[in-house]
Amino acid sequence: MSPHPFRRFSTRAFGACLVLTALAGCTTAANVAQQRMRFSEIRDRYFLTILQLNPVTSMYLGGDGWDPALRGVNGRLRDYRPESLAREIAFFREIRDARASIRPETLTPAERTDHAVLGAQLNFILHQLEEVRYYQRAVDTYVAEPARGIGWQIHQMQRTEEGLRGTEAEWRLLIDRLRAIPSYLEAARSNLLEGKESGNLPEGLTIERDGIAGSHRNADYFRSNLPDLARRLIGERPFAAAVVAELEASALAAATAYVEFGTFLEDTYGVNRSPDRFVMPTPEPLRVPRGPHELYAD
Repeated sequence: MSPHPFRRFSTRAFGACLVLTALAGCTTAANVAQQRMRFSEIRDRYFLTILQLNPVTSMYLGGDGWDPALRGVNGRLRDYRPESLAREIAFFREIRDARASIRPETLTPAERTDHAVLGAQLNFILHQLEEVRYYQRAVDTYVAEPARGIGWQIHQMQRTEEGLRGTEAEWRLLIDRLRAIPSYLEAARSNLLEGKESGNLPEGLTIERDGIAGSHRNADYFRSNLPDLARRLIGERPFAAAVVAELEASALAAATAYVEFGTFLEDTYGVNRSPDRFVMPTPEPLRVPRGPHELYAD
């Protein structure tokens, strides 16, 4: 029997440990690469989908230049129907769960930042959709989003040497967005009524200033300002007659929809002229030590 059996055993065990450590290192490296690739897919899918769900935001950011899948969104508005919001919530939950499966320590510093930002955004979005149900009182968003989208869309159109703006395809996408306004506001009415029934109400000044007054401003813009601007920017090009005629009809329908929406807001909520402040709801703290009454007094 060897006088040093333990030494021989220890040497063999140490060698085996080196082999296992090397194999574990290869496995860890492969896992890191897999985690990074998986996170890249999750992040890119989230970014592409959220721009598809928010066409005005996509257009503002130039999404159609980032991915060909976003080229058609400039002709749409966000879909606020209940079934569409339910699909949004399911998607965001899926992305949240997929993100949670990624270990931040396997990512690069830049990717870890994206990982943290993605988590914060998902928490905020789901909080707004599921807990706050902001779509039930988003009067200011419903009024502002279509008009701003149209304005930004015109601003981003191609310019010609003659001082004109927009190709025929660009103007037709704008017409598609105009045509989407009546159904957009119909979904808004349905959501606001649901909010009123459940007590999830918008603030009084938001209704009056952003909602009712904003609806009348939008009606004026779509009725006269937009058609005048379009005629000036389209000029006498071959497609002018047909496009201008379609735009005027679509803009008039949008103006009518906003007049009706303003009337709906008046009938549903009335006009609140007394307070000169906004309510700070208790579920939405500002993370400051003082309460809302102290802040208002200051």
